[in-house]
Formats: sequence, C-alpha cells, structure tokens
Amino acid sequence: MRVIAGQQRGHRLRVPRGRRVRPTLARAKASLFDILASRGLVEGARILDLFAGSGALGIEALSRGAESVVFVEQDRFTARVLRGNVAASRYEARASVMVQSCAQVLRQLRRRGEVFDGVFVDPPYGTSWADRMLRELAAGTLLRRGGWVIVHHRHGEAPELAYEALVASQRRRTGGAVIVLYDREDDNQGVDCLDGLGGEMPERPR
Repeated sequence: MRVIAGQQRGHRLRVPRGRRVRPTLARAKASLFDILASRGLVEGARILDLFAGSGALGIEALSRGAESVVFVEQDRFTARVLRGNVAASRYEARASVMVQSCAQVLRQLRRRGEVFDGVFVDPPYGTSWADRMLRELAAGTLLRRGGWVIVHHRHGEAPELAYEALVASQRRRTGGAVIVLYDREDDNQGVDCLDGLGGEMPERPR
C-alpha cells in the first residue's frame, strides 16, 4: 500500500498481516480523496481517523496538507504498525495515536474539549459501527459547524441519509464499497447532490 499524492507520494506503508484489518483499496481511497479535494476539505484540517488500521487514510491526509490527525485503533499490534507508519512518514509531530475503542476515545476527546474539522469512519464490514459513530458525532460537540464526516462502507450496509444536523451530500460507489460524505450544518435543508450513482438516493436500512 502506498501514499497516493502529496508530500509523501509513493511512500510505502506497512499493513498488519493475519489480523482483523481491512486495508482500504487504492481505488476506494482515491475516490474518497477526490471527493474531499473537490471541495478543499483536507488542507489545513484537523482530522479524527476512527478505525485507523494501518493509518493509510490519515497519513494520506497529512501528505495532502492536513494540519493534524488523531488516529484511533483498538488493537495493540495494529497500533504498533500504525505508529511505525507515522514515524516512517515523518509525521510524528502532527499525529497522535490513541489505542482504545472508538467509543472510549470519543468520550475522552469530548471531555478535553477537542473539536475537529473532519472525521474518517472506516469500520469493519458487517457491523453497525458506522451508524453508531454517525449518531454520536451528530449529537456531540467534536465536529465543528461546517465540518464533515466521510464514511466507507460495504454496498448494502448503507447508514441513514441524515443524523440530526449531519446530512449526506455526496455518495460514490467503488466496486463493492460505497463512500458517503456528510456535512454538519445546523440549518441544512437536505441532500444537495449525490455523486457517482446518477442521482440515486441510497436506501435507508429497514
């Protein structure tokens, strides 16, 4: 796995073997960052990377000019690989790694008064974590007004279109996966556009 663009373009990242880690495929990662880059959402941003795994998404964001990234990874072995990738990419001064569950970290960050411009949510397939994280981010204070959340999920496991003020604005399918961008706007009137599927609305879970 390599960094696609920016300061560390071409840099190779280690991926934990034999663990419950699902690396984001290059095509999906490229689509995800195409969506963010089209609106200038990465450069200068403070980003929270949930279910960080090898750190591929957060390190890509740092390479593209993000101000800082907080990586969250519960598995200790995977977190060691993640820390090695951050160090090898020379981003230790702009990154921190929290080795706890995402739910625990969100509580800690709220108590500390942390606020982020954007959040990556890339949980294991076949779980309800995307829905749970979107609900918590919509209800809490971790995401600033005008901030964003981008979710990578398997096709057929679509979360809701809206969580209070957190509303889907773009959606793109890449193979068997789907990437959805949510915007936080307290006065948002609804979905502005859905990208990449001919304007189709993603189905709500039944």
